[in-house]
Amino acid sequence: MSLIFQIVDDVSVLAGDLFARKFKSAPPPKDWPHHICGFWQQAGHLTLLSYVHFGRFGDTCLVGGMCTDGDRLRSLSDADRLTLSQGPSIAQASLEFGFASLKDKFDAFFGLVEDPRALQVDLAAGFVQTEHKNLVRYLPKPLSDQHVKALTAKVLSLGAF
Repeated sequence: MSLIFQIVDDVSVLAGDLFARKFKSAPPPKDWPHHICGFWQQAGHLTLLSYVHFGRFGDTCLVGGMCTDGDRLRSLSDADRLTLSQGPSIAQASLEFGFASLKDKFDAFFGLVEDPRALQVDLAAGFVQTEHKNLVRYLPKPLSDQHVKALTAKVLSLGAF
């Protein structure tokens, strides 16, 4: 029994239904190249539990679409749920996996968060709040204040993402 994460190119088959159900929208964006799925692996069987996407925006990465499948979590055995509860939440672990896997590709990661519970998860994973409402940032390496301000301004120019 273990929680594993995988970066996939075409997520529509794996997590398209979960994303559409959670966000009441179309499938996840195909033009975002880094889709991270979290699976519970047991006896050679994989059960999708989470999804988040990481999209390139020049030298920054835009993070969004985080969702977990509560129905599938509840369908796991008591022992499996207990094992999962021993570590960080699945959402936090998904973000941490993404940061660790993609840290050499980007100068900064940004997310927009409005939900207080999601903000707690983001902060636990390493994001920090910025001076801009709902915008969080993760820096995988030291950057000058001027560089951080320039990256932040570039991301803000997008509006909602």
